[in-house]
Amino acid sequence: MSEAHDDYQERLEAARLRALIDEIGVRVLELAVFLSAFEDVARGALLLEREDVPTDEIPGPPDPQELLAKEEDLTTGEAVEFLHKFLGMSEEGKAKLWDILNLDF
Repeated sequence: MSEAHDDYQERLEAARLRALIDEIGVRVLELAVFLSAFEDVARGALLLEREDVPTDEIPGPPDPQELLAKEEDLTTGEAVEFLHKFLGMSEEGKAKLWDILNLDF
């Protein structure tokens, strides 16, 4: 193979890896937003069991498309921290996720 072809292949593979990492970052944000909404709804269901909480104060299931708009308000750090707590991730798991999201070329 020619040197130009090899260089092209390396750049293509690096671009694909960057795109994959970007997609992982997007999915981390989306997952944090959706799980946060789920947590709110579950908390609301627990509150409904109490008779002293008005039902109009309990959040209902949100529209998933509206939730995605909230993604812009969340930083990657906040998303990772939320997932770490919500999923009970170990510190090692959290560090691995950060390592993936922070890969740079």
